[in-house]
Amino acid sequence: MNYIKSISIIILISAVLMNCNGKKQGNEEAHSEHENKNIEIELNQGEKWVVNEEMQPFLSQSEVILQSYNASNNTSHLELADQLKAQNDQLISSCTMKGKSHDELHKWLRPHLQLVKSLQNAESEKDAKAIIKQLEESYEIYHQHFQ
Repeated sequence: MNYIKSISIIILISAVLMNCNGKKQGNEEAHSEHENKNIEIELNQGEKWVVNEEMQPFLSQSEVILQSYNASNNTSHLELADQLKAQNDQLISSCTMKGKSHDELHKWLRPHLQLVKSLQNAESEKDAKAIIKQLEESYEIYHQHFQ
């Protein structure tokens, strides 16, 4: 079962990297390099990275969806996961970022996508709550490094 999950995660990461900007980009070597390193997200000379305007609404809406879930808890964690995945899909398809800011965003995005996938596969409410806590922490990391 873990083997299948690992393969699924690899496929998901590959799809994200290929779909960014709607097509394969010429900097695949740079993406591969990032996959092989466990590097923390860097700041832009001490400042937050700017995320392009096309992507910002999907990031903001995802966070609103998570906050609404926590406030009301009227939906299941599976519905939450589906809503977050839909926002992530739109985020990925709207990616036009390039260069260092793009690379740094992907350092945050890859683990974030994995958390949403884990939420979709959570086998209990206890597991889901732990993953939701990690998603909240993921958004905190996002806000520390991006604007």
